[in-house]
Amino acid sequence: MAEGSKKPPKSFREDKGLFRSLLAGGNSLRESFESLKKSQNVARLVEHPERKLLGAVVDLDPQEGQGHWSFFQINPDIFVVVADFTYIDPRLETVAGEGLLELHIKLSGHLNFSAKRNELVEVDGPSLLVLNQPEGVELDEWTDSNREEKSVTIYCRASYLRENLIGSATEIPEALERFIGGDRATINYCQFPITPDVLQAASDLGSADDRFEGHYWLMYVEAKTLELLTIILTAFDKLTDTADVSYSQYELDLFDQAKAIVESEFDPVPTIRQMARRLGLNETKLKSGFKALFGMTIFEYRHKIRMHMAKDLLDDNEIQVSLVAERVGYQHQTTFTTAFKTYFGINPKDYRKLKKVDT
Repeated sequence: MAEGSKKPPKSFREDKGLFRSLLAGGNSLRESFESLKKSQNVARLVEHPERKLLGAVVDLDPQEGQGHWSFFQINPDIFVVVADFTYIDPRLETVAGEGLLELHIKLSGHLNFSAKRNELVEVDGPSLLVLNQPEGVELDEWTDSNREEKSVTIYCRASYLRENLIGSATEIPEALERFIGGDRATINYCQFPITPDVLQAASDLGSADDRFEGHYWLMYVEAKTLELLTIILTAFDKLTDTADVSYSQYELDLFDQAKAIVESEFDPVPTIRQMARRLGLNETKLKSGFKALFGMTIFEYRHKIRMHMAKDLLDDNEIQVSLVAERVGYQHQTTFTTAFKTYFGINPKDYRKLKKVDT
């Protein structure tokens, strides 16, 4: 487990907490979602009235840090919060219990919370935290300064799971029972090493902002949320048996270096074998560690970076498509065109024409 603050930082300001403070002055999750429609901080807001879906993105003020929060209401009983940020200062928020089950998938970073007096819980990514916070019971939650945090958190009523996903009481996984029907005056929680399918579904959900617009955005998030819930519920009894693979700080630094290489080197694109030799890692550890830390394979992450870089280059009408292909590491324009169309659903030339119309 990574080293973190052993108690809430003394340097935090009461008016600068996490998303509840940002949106609703530190009040409840529901009040935070209700305030989205009138908040001046919202950069993107989409509703799908027929399906009762809501989605919003709130960008951080550059003076506060970098990144954003994404918020989704799937139905009256399910809320999703996606975090991708680095705050300059430590952040602390007192969270009031609303009787919700919380499934916190930590993709990267470090979260601290105190469930009761003198008890500290530290959550490092990648991992899954399952927490049931009874109504009226408070806890403190905080993050350290200058630490990149990525997570997907699903908040839902246990009754919704029982009535809509689990079915009869006899089908409830034994390990989940105490979170659904446990002591209503005590915070119950447990951490699990994350499984590859949970990690993949959470990563897909976390990247929805970049890939979809409008109602398609909300419908994709709705589908992924239900998929993620289903995967967690069906695998719940097996989660405790999953091997907890840990990495040293030195190895984590090497994985960060690998990520930087993937993001910056396209001519030529280095192979995984070349990267492993350069970093002094064996290929198996590089591939498994990269996916565990960043939620996708090296190939998947490289492809994502290349496609988005190509999209940015295509916004400049002075750059020929063949040159765009070359700059993102494709020797043949036809191969690039096929890859771009598969990823975005439109070929580069049509994308450029569409951009001209939009502007």
